[in-house]
Amino acid sequence: MASTRREDVPAEVRRAVEQFDLWRAGKQGRERIPARLWEAAAKLCGAHSLHRVARWLGLNHTALRDRRAGRSSGARPSRPKPAFVEWSLPVGALPRTSSAEYVFEMGGGGAQRIHVRGASVGEVAALARALKNDWSAG
Repeated sequence: MASTRREDVPAEVRRAVEQFDLWRAGKQGRERIPARLWEAAAKLCGAHSLHRVARWLGLNHTALRDRRAGRSSGARPSRPKPAFVEWSLPVGALPRTSSAEYVFEMGGGGAQRIHVRGASVGEVAALARALKNDWSAG
């Protein structure tokens, strides 16, 4: 287990610890941590592990992870994900006798489940790749 003695903490981390200590000494009640302190903590995660930074600064690991990813608690995503999307293949693209059925799910902000009937494995794979690229870009 790594030592957390004050002299073992890097200088830039000590400055952040002092800033957090000053804020905590002057805060009233359950006041939220100011954005400037969250930014300082997230910046430290570029050079140090998220776990260590959270421990050094006395922060919730999950809250710091979310702040580092650019999300703040309660913040809405910049682009809402659709609840339902329907794609149609061109007429005649599917063989009339196919009874294949596929279900695949894609994670992210909210899991998406898609049912496909009558398509070939290649068509479903192409659809999955297109969706992955579209959702990754968003």
